[in-house]
Amino acid sequence: MVLSFMGRSSPDSTSMDAGCQWELLAEALMSMVYDGLIDEEKVDTFNAPYYAPCLEEVQLVVEKEGSFTISRVEVLEVYWDKTNYKASSSSRSPTTPKPDHQSDTLRSEKLAVGQQVAKAHRAVVESMFHSHFGTNDDAMN
Repeated sequence: MVLSFMGRSSPDSTSMDAGCQWELLAEALMSMVYDGLIDEEKVDTFNAPYYAPCLEEVQLVVEKEGSFTISRVEVLEVYWDKTNYKASSSSRSPTTPKPDHQSDTLRSEKLAVGQQVAKAHRAVVESMFHSHFGTNDDAMN
């Protein structure tokens, strides 16, 4: 059996390495309240049950439960922003924009990454949104 899910790299559950996208969602919801698209009371009662465990927590739960054994564990770091990956790579090609240079290409790549992240999160929360906030297409787009 293969399990794949988002987690965090730090054993510190208060670290933001797996939670910053939820901060962006909270800001977007409050912006929608300000624009009159949704009620603030609905935002206050919205609950997105999400927890990003670290590797050690997953291993502990699997071992404690006892139904399965772990034969292999891999942690894959996802680079949402390919410019970060290029910037940290030691084999950067001459055509790769410098990380501090805001070229049109880099801005375009950042926009594309933002859209990719938004689509991924929309796939996760859209049904919860429709259930909780209703089916206001203006609010969801």
